[in-house]
Amino acid sequence: MSKWIPTSLVVIVIAGFVALFAASGDNQASGDAKKAEVYKPVAPIDVVMDMVSDNFDEALDQLKAKKWSKVRKAALMSAEALNVLQYHSSEEVKKEDMGKWKKISAQIRDDLVKVGAAAKKKDAATVKKLLDTVEETCETCHDMRE
Repeated sequence: MSKWIPTSLVVIVIAGFVALFAASGDNQASGDAKKAEVYKPVAPIDVVMDMVSDNFDEALDQLKAKKWSKVRKAALMSAEALNVLQYHSSEEVKKEDMGKWKKISAQIRDDLVKVGAAAKKKDAATVKKLLDTVEETCETCHDMRE
């Protein structure tokens, strides 16, 4: 009988661990579902686009004043707004062009991150060149609107 008690305890402990891992797996799955639901666009796309434009203009203005931290902040705020655009769709862009539109907005975001890095180094020539590139790329995207 003394052998039966330790064996029973081992079985109970193993069953407990199995139950614990099964429960944590369920929590993980529901946690993943909650993570997927965390971001939901609330601002209309035109508001987000205005945020991109306003911060882009701010970066240009602050470049003229050589206020590097403000150039960097404005560029990164525009880049973050472009992250938000990845979750939006536009009624102004044809459905068949949405993939291209999102790819362009991601490219603009990446270029604005580079602007932020160049501003941190106080590299006026690179900042200006990148901002010019961003402006041209923005116009390409604007030309896609219906």
